[in-house]
Amino acid sequence: MRARIYKKILYSDVTQKEIDNFHNLNEQFERWEAAYDDILYADIYQICNDDKYFIFQDMIEQCVLIFFRDRYILDHMKSKPHAPIICTSSTERIIGAYPPNGVVPLKKFSSYFAPICFISNSKEDCYYIFRAFYCKYICYMNSISSHPQSIVSLCKLFEDLLQMYEPEVCYHLNHLGISPLKTAFPWIVFMFVGVLEVDQVSILFTQLKFTAFSTLDFLTLG
Repeated sequence: MRARIYKKILYSDVTQKEIDNFHNLNEQFERWEAAYDDILYADIYQICNDDKYFIFQDMIEQCVLIFFRDRYILDHMKSKPHAPIICTSSTERIIGAYPPNGVVPLKKFSSYFAPICFISNSKEDCYYIFRAFYCKYICYMNSISSHPQSIVSLCKLFEDLLQMYEPEVCYHLNHLGISPLKTAFPWIVFMFVGVLEVDQVSILFTQLKFTAFSTLDFLTLG
């Protein structure tokens, strides 16, 4: 039921059109290699070393590899992590972005896919749930902007909450020369994947999707 609910919330119902598009993207991957494929494979293998996610290696691998070949993402991201790298031909004609989705791979990117595998009945479900999720929400985690959902705003909120509710902890860490934000930053940017149990991560993912809730609710769930 959860996969069906996610698809309704994210408007990512998988019809025959989406299934055909998924197979076309997979055929593109099989026809030509990209310079970033080795980076993606290394990242996928690292995530799949986790005993909670290794059973989904095939699903994660296929979804991640075609994600970076999907041109739909470049046009539908709410916030672009960076300016797309535009490729041109020898005649200066614009060919398109590289990677085609406009997103340069980052370390541990595959971890975003991992919890969604638990609720997906197929690779197509996993891919389209994640694609909609990334375009609407996760892209803000990788963007430097003033948007209230961006990683900058979340980091500021974390520091404010820590100073407000745990001033002694904040003082103690600063006294030891430990930056609280430096410690918590990877937890926030990867939405606690690999830190919390899968069912708890699922709660955080659900909270992030319901944008009517405040960013404060998102960070205080833990």
